[in-house]
Amino acid sequence: MRVLNRMIVACLTASLFVGCGTGLTIDDIANLLIGAIGPIQTRPQVLPPVLADRGDTIIIDADVTIIVNPETDIVPAQLPNLTVLGFENDTDWDIYIKYYADGQLQGIHVYRGEALLLGYPCLGIVELISEDDIDPFTGELVDSFDLTGFDYFNPEDFFCGDALILNFDPFSVNVSVEVIDLQ
Repeated sequence: MRVLNRMIVACLTASLFVGCGTGLTIDDIANLLIGAIGPIQTRPQVLPPVLADRGDTIIIDADVTIIVNPETDIVPAQLPNLTVLGFENDTDWDIYIKYYADGQLQGIHVYRGEALLLGYPCLGIVELISEDDIDPFTGELVDSFDLTGFDYFNPEDFFCGDALILNFDPFSVNVSVEVIDLQ
């Protein structure tokens, strides 16, 4: 019995020391993100005239980093104070999403088949408002959806240091969520 107790204590102690101070490398973080989403959107967001004419615009808080390359745009030491918010567009359309990030109105354009990653200072709440689908070839508005009620809270749904990936699929007016611990 004493041998078993010593083994348990040794295993617990080893796991504590191995776990202390060993975060993910930037390569690990990049691989986690790239493995979880489709291609990262690197093109500038440009609204089609149909949205611009009705007064929509790209709105991204000045403190937010648009992540086009996780290896250079994410600093692991800043992760405890960062929320990576991702919008993955698996629909057949370009999408324009309006949402609140900690009460601040935001508006983004995500191209078909791509994922837009945004690095926010630690978020407390993300509240989706609407989705507009735009034909990527004609620039015409295809459909609009009310997304109110799709709210995500820290710490219930995600933590600071996580990537909160919101996936928009072609089969429903639904948003699936994936949370990736980046620390």
